Amino acid sequence: KGWGLGTHKTHYTEMAEWMVPARQDMTLFAAHEDQVTKLPEGATLLGGDAFCPIGAYRIGDNIFATEYHPEMTGDFVSGLLDELEGDLDGATIARARGSLSAETEGPVFAQWIVKFFDKSAN
Repeated sequence: KGWGLGTHKTHYTEMAEWMVPARQDMTLFAAHEDQVTKLPEGATLLGGDAFCPIGAYRIGDNIFATEYHPEMTGDFVSGLLDELEGDLDGATIARARGSLSAETEGPVFAQWIVKFFDKSAN
């Protein structure tokens, strides 16, 4: 589908016990051209959006996969867009830049990751 750049709002349709604090919708940074198009065998879809329907999934208690980047900041993504300008079409860059004003919840998503690993370690 092309590049997923900037911020994307994911809708979570399935919640695991480690996804605390719970969010039905969460805006996170994205930076990918490829994406999962078919769930792996045994996977449970957690959430996605129109552009990236399989935005997050899990397989049991040992695998948690996501297309998003809670570690990224607005400054980092802005710099990434500066680097990609000229290599990608102007509409993709403009759409990504226009999304950067959205508030993201990377720290909340990072808590989910920590809680997932804590649960998996037990």
